[in-house]
Amino acid sequence: MKITSRFISKIFLPIVIIVLIFTSELHSQSGWFWQHPYPQGDYIEDMCFINNSTGWAVTGYQLMKTTNAGLNWSISASKDRYTPSLFFINENTGWLGGWKCVYKTTNGGTYWTTQTIADVWGLVNDIYFLNSQTGYALTDNVILKTTNGGTNWNYSLYNVYRQFNSFDFYGSSYGWVSCDSGKFYKTTNGGNNWSLQSSGNPNVLNKVDFADSLNGYACGQEGTFLKTTNGGSNWSVISYFSNKGNIMSCAFFNANTGWQDIRLRKTMELCAKRRMAVTPGMSFLRLMLFIT
Repeated sequence: MKITSRFISKIFLPIVIIVLIFTSELHSQSGWFWQHPYPQGDYIEDMCFINNSTGWAVTGYQLMKTTNAGLNWSISASKDRYTPSLFFINENTGWLGGWKCVYKTTNGGTYWTTQTIADVWGLVNDIYFLNSQTGYALTDNVILKTTNGGTNWNYSLYNVYRQFNSFDFYGSSYGWVSCDSGKFYKTTNGGNNWSLQSSGNPNVLNKVDFADSLNGYACGQEGTFLKTTNGGSNWSVISYFSNKGNIMSCAFFNANTGWQDIRLRKTMELCAKRRMAVTPGMSFLRLMLFIT
């Protein structure tokens, strides 16, 4: 085949245009300052709200805070080590889960102290405190309890062959742990004993959150979003995303008001038609939904 200038322009000009558009788009979103999405674009690993306005979200290396129910977020702390979980009991006192340890703040996140968890291997995937002294920490297959603000930790549940993903407590007695294969562990005596329950859904449950001893929510893979009104004995599907997204986290202030962090695998046009606020991110789209 004879290669002509017309052939070259016909073949390579569209390629050059595509490369220029991609380069311009890439440069515009990763230039001298972070522009969109603000204030950062990493996936959210965990969320915690102390009331219907004030809450925190952790991305793994950055802690964000909102004071207007999630409409705006600001970065309040950055860590050089991976921290996938957090919990605050008030505006000043909170904890971040790390590798074989938790980090504690008593001044709203300005300064953090390291509290090492002995004889445990792995990340603290979730953390929950009933008050400034009594709290629980969750690794892949161990639940630990502290009664002195995180200085010392003791085993609450271990030697079970399931993947622990998150937990939530209501009061000093009721607690739930979400696992793989749609399973839960529940305690009614502050973690002294745990019983295995099933949600009836086969998917991995990433997060569980209870508004009271009866009303709770669970979210997980393949768009799983479940609700219970009897403490976890029975669960019903209240939302299912046909695009097979992965709902990573949910936080509910009461039985009706809550937040979700969703990773979708569909086009922005589809999300726009559903009137959801979208955040582009690599091959996924992340949605932060405010539910009322």
